[in-house]
Amino acid sequence: MQPLLLWTLSTAWAGSLSGGESPSNLNNAYEARRVAVLIGVDQYEDPSLDDLAFAGKDARDLAQALQEQGNFDELRILDHKDRTHRAGILAALQEATADLQRDDTFLLYLSGHGTLTIDPTDGTQLWFMPADSQLDLPDQTGINISWLEEQVATVNARRR
Repeated sequence: MQPLLLWTLSTAWAGSLSGGESPSNLNNAYEARRVAVLIGVDQYEDPSLDDLAFAGKDARDLAQALQEQGNFDELRILDHKDRTHRAGILAALQEATADLQRDDTFLLYLSGHGTLTIDPTDGTQLWFMPADSQLDLPDQTGINISWLEEQVATVNARRR
């Protein structure tokens, strides 16, 4: 029994690091990350929603400012009609937040049309309108801001 224990200990010792230092890639893995999802919807498929001139530009400008300051490690910019559909926005949010940890920071920026609905049961609801949304069907094609706030609140990052 003792030879097996000695072999196990010598194997563990051989694989350990000298001097108590950890490799730099391990330090990077535990370093707090800052992730931003910046959404600017300029073009809408529904003719009831006028196209916007600066929503996408605002998202890009914010990304540039964050990049110049060096504050964020990952910037996801959704500013083109193909990327600002409801499914694309929800997928980008899921991907960006999937592996965030407690010490990380998450920023969500939305620029585009919104609308309100009034329901006798649910009260007033605010909706963000993606590129493929329909103004007369916000509950089916929009993104409910209350729901979005709940999703962001469940992100593991402490700062959001």
